[in-house]
Amino acid sequence: MRAFIALDISNTSLLNRLQNELVTENQWNKQIIRPVRNDNFHFTIIFLGEIDSKNIENIRTGLLDLHFKPINITYVNIGVFPNLYSPRVVWVGVDKTGGQQLISLSDRIISRILDIGFKSDKEFMPHLTLFRIRTRRLDLKNILSKYNGHTFGSDIITRLQLKRSIVGQYGSIYSNIFTVDATKWT
Repeated sequence: MRAFIALDISNTSLLNRLQNELVTENQWNKQIIRPVRNDNFHFTIIFLGEIDSKNIENIRTGLLDLHFKPINITYVNIGVFPNLYSPRVVWVGVDKTGGQQLISLSDRIISRILDIGFKSDKEFMPHLTLFRIRTRRLDLKNILSKYNGHTFGSDIITRLQLKRSIVGQYGSIYSNIFTVDATKWT
């Protein structure tokens, strides 16, 4: 099965409002840009590709005793991947402190699955995909400029998931294989 490790978010309504604001303000339609569904919002730590049941069990063993505190983040800025001249994804970033905590947790996660044979092909950059772009002719320069330094609201990260991804005609469908919850600190 096709799988990846991700951190789930909890404030989907905030991100949905941001999507609606961007769609309305820019008069985007589905032929131009496709919003990520609320149930698919997450921070991808590492894409694992095709894995089998033995890999799943090894990953579970490596991650189940991972302890981490809930991470408070603030959503800031709008950006694009891979670049402004050929954008494929519109994303929202996170504040510096929250981002550093997400990077630290990402490093810990990846270090636990290295000996199983998984390594990241790129450095983790804390961002959350809001839209997938269907056309190469979309000018986003004004949007990036307008939202540079803008704060959208906060969220808390409390769950790590191994997720299955099934690519469908209308986008990917994700399901959780297993979950690691943040440690309850009193």
